[in-house]
Amino acid sequence: PQALTLFFKSLDLNKHPATVCTLNHDLKTEQALNNLSVGYKDGFTQITESSAMRFAPKELVDSTKECTLYKLHGSINWFWSGSEYHKLLEPDTDYDSGDNYRGYVGTANLLSGTINKLEAYNYGVYPWIWAAFQNQLLATKRIICSGYGFMDLGVTSRLHGWLTSLSGNQLLIIDPSPKALIERCKRHAISNISGFFREGTYHICSDANEIENAPTPIILLECGFEALNESDHFP
Repeated sequence: PQALTLFFKSLDLNKHPATVCTLNHDLKTEQALNNLSVGYKDGFTQITESSAMRFAPKELVDSTKECTLYKLHGSINWFWSGSEYHKLLEPDTDYDSGDNYRGYVGTANLLSGTINKLEAYNYGVYPWIWAAFQNQLLATKRIICSGYGFMDLGVTSRLHGWLTSLSGNQLLIIDPSPKALIERCKRHAISNISGFFREGTYHICSDANEIENAPTPIILLECGFEALNESDHFP
């Protein structure tokens, strides 16, 4: 994940820890953080002499100054087994069609292709992760967002509340076609999605130099995420 690695490098996450949230199930985010030797907590703790880690909610709110990673839709290496949620450290090797990783058998835990995600957010590991995500919003003034289509009501409604209930917050969206993104959202008559990009709440920037003086709570930078490192946008 070269573009993501360069992006995290520009944020200097070892010196300035941040909260990273993703709806992806893959391990590209973890790989990018590991590429830079960035320590992070994600709710899992090491099991002694095991190739797996066990989910422990307190790990999400410990007092360390590391980055925090919230995988809001679960992950390909999370499994439910023996009344516990486990994370496998090397899920890309020795996989077979029977959900068997290195002899570890369990049920993969991720949310994909379902219309009832809002209900699923209330079970298993998810209420703990979403509660931590909600609390983190209270301590956050700026969010940088890329690759999200704003079609998840659980996420978008929280971002909407974060922007409208807390003054001075700003959402920076990196997208190669911001006008198309806005039009897609306006076409969906779902609460807090169709009205997310209301007139006067957003400003589209074609140059990163415009971001600092943008007068709106939502700022859209017209740029592909992968092209960031090839432009003058990083500073």
